[in-house]
Amino acid sequence: MPCRRSHSKSRNGCKQCKKRKVKCNEEHPKCKPCTKRGIWCSFQESSLDDRPSASSTPLRSPDFPDDIEIPPDISLTVRTLELKLFHHFSTVTGTTLVHKDDGPRGLYHFQVLTPNLALQHQFLLETLMALTALHLAHLDPTTRDSWIRIAMTYHDRALVGFNEALANITPSNCEAATLSSIFVLIITIAVMGMSRRNDTLELDAVSEVVGLRKLLQGVEIILVQSENTIQNGDFREWLQPMLDSHHHKIAVQDSGVSIAQKYWESHPEDSHPDSRLYHSLLESLNSLLALIFDQSGEHKETYQASCQYLQEAMRTFPSHHYFGSVLTWTLRIHPTFVELLEEKDTVACLIFVHWGVALHLIRDEWFARDAGAQIVRALLPSLDAALGENQEMIDPAMDDGQREFARVIEWARQAVETS
Repeated sequence: MPCRRSHSKSRNGCKQCKKRKVKCNEEHPKCKPCTKRGIWCSFQESSLDDRPSASSTPLRSPDFPDDIEIPPDISLTVRTLELKLFHHFSTVTGTTLVHKDDGPRGLYHFQVLTPNLALQHQFLLETLMALTALHLAHLDPTTRDSWIRIAMTYHDRALVGFNEALANITPSNCEAATLSSIFVLIITIAVMGMSRRNDTLELDAVSEVVGLRKLLQGVEIILVQSENTIQNGDFREWLQPMLDSHHHKIAVQDSGVSIAQKYWESHPEDSHPDSRLYHSLLESLNSLLALIFDQSGEHKETYQASCQYLQEAMRTFPSHHYFGSVLTWTLRIHPTFVELLEEKDTVACLIFVHWGVALHLIRDEWFARDAGAQIVRALLPSLDAALGENQEMIDPAMDDGQREFARVIEWARQAVETS
């Protein structure tokens, strides 16, 4: 396993990078991370301070928060921009989060309850606006870059309040914090997919998910401290998949036949393309898990648990919770697995590439369009290299192990390129 590179820490980064907890290259007048995300950088303040000022002509309109810049092709003031985002969420974006089986109650969640709750919690309101701006980027390719910049600005602002809420969970903010965590997860996935179609977003898909998982570690605290409040609250139906994941529940029929098996009986493989991919994903996970069981090593239990959690998520995937089971897997994996993934551990990457294919299964959702494929493509080069170098995690003397390694790589490649 490669050694970790040492690095020196600096406390001179810009305010925006500090808020996002990412490394700042400290380049003036605008650092590289802020330039890539198209947002205001606090380093620009020093250059503005050097200019002559006049009380009658402020450098920035008081209507504009310090770190929000509206691109010229979005001809709106901050006030009208936020009205547009708020209205679009309640009339359009929110409805995309409702499954057809949820009925009027599902619409009520996102057209009435969520907007009302957001008005009580600034961090949820800004997360909602970031998500909506990304939806507008998806809907209008001609202004995509501008809406992405706006989304990233609101997202960065929202994370400040979100982190503060996680540090002080109460009955009054637990629902807002839980909803925000789900929206942040959806935003991260959407940005990964959009990075393929946007030159201003040069993102490492795996690093983005690793960073997200670290950020959302506090969600476990919410579920422990506030489960009763959530279960008795207005959002209990929509948040149930997250609660089920917390308790490691598997939704099965009394006969022992999973919901997935019953659902797909009406979708023969030869007439439903996602049925074939879905079944191949379950088969691949079973095969990989069998190999892990036969291995020994320090991280065997971590590999097993992460693989089994994904199996459970996919067995319940065709239920009425639609994409919820796929998304919440990232909240269940152990921090050790996240560290292994960050180090490009081979077995962890093999498991994670299966989640990329699982995301590819929900590519009809606007926020997941290219995200799964991006994750798979991001992992394939290192997996190809590891296979060629006979990485120590796979014993080269074990033919079955090497064959399984090669099979997963080729299966994942074909899954995202041919479906």
